[in-house]
Amino acid sequence: MSDQSVSSQCIVRRRKGVHLRSAVGIFAVAAAAGSASVSVQAQDCGAILTKMKAAYTGARSYSASIIMHQKGKTKDGKAFSITSKQSIRFKAPNQLNVSVALSGQGVGSEKFSQGDKTIVDDGKILTIYIPSRKAYGKRPSPPAITVPDLLDVVKRLPTANADNIVKKADASVNGRSAFIIEIKPKMQAGLPPAEQAKWKQLAAHAGPVHVSIDKSSYTLLRITESSNGTAVDIDFNDQLFNGNIAASTFNFVPPPGATEMKPPAANAQPGNPAAPRVLPGTIPPTPLKK
Repeated sequence: MSDQSVSSQCIVRRRKGVHLRSAVGIFAVAAAAGSASVSVQAQDCGAILTKMKAAYTGARSYSASIIMHQKGKTKDGKAFSITSKQSIRFKAPNQLNVSVALSGQGVGSEKFSQGDKTIVDDGKILTIYIPSRKAYGKRPSPPAITVPDLLDVVKRLPTANADNIVKKADASVNGRSAFIIEIKPKMQAGLPPAEQAKWKQLAAHAGPVHVSIDKSSYTLLRITESSNGTAVDIDFNDQLFNGNIAASTFNFVPPPGATEMKPPAANAQPGNPAAPRVLPGTIPPTPLKK
């Protein structure tokens, strides 16, 4: 099975003009370049974000339910809404069970479920199952996975102090007392003129990103953002760090009628396979400065 037929990479699909993408503007227009003059408030933000990232990086096991809602209009004015439900169970160094289910309303919604998938890794073989095709493929397991490899958004959030990162008033989020960090658009230093023009075009319609972090555990609670008329919010629910997960969780059992697809030898990839990303669409066109 080719990487295009069953892929463990992020789900970014176009359905009749609908671009399924989470955290649309976080990384496209919020590249946080450092500043020589940074407020005390920004320094607090850097410390909070650093502790948040450490909580995920150091986890030896992790389970969560992550729900992403996205709504907006296509370029021709047709409304759509998308919900992505993602269940994650992970145990270091490289065992995981991830399921992704898409649903929605409006233009293209009848095809959203084609993005559903299940990824299971027993530590030796990583299996990707696509329900819409009743097909699964296998590849060697990556030697090691971390939670930030799965929650790519954790990697992409800045931790350095910068003037475009502001701490807002604390709030209650999902019943928890939370820090609220606002990340405003800021152009990355050194972009060539053509890239600057592209950035300014994106930034003209992008609002700030708001990151809600639990004040007690320093874990993510919610990320919200609005960009180019599309609103996105991601809720992190039922997170458990370093808990016990049954070994059977990481065994893949083919559903009745499922067919194994094997990739042609010509498509074999040298080197270690990459860890699958769970959160879709979090690869920025211009990398964040740390």
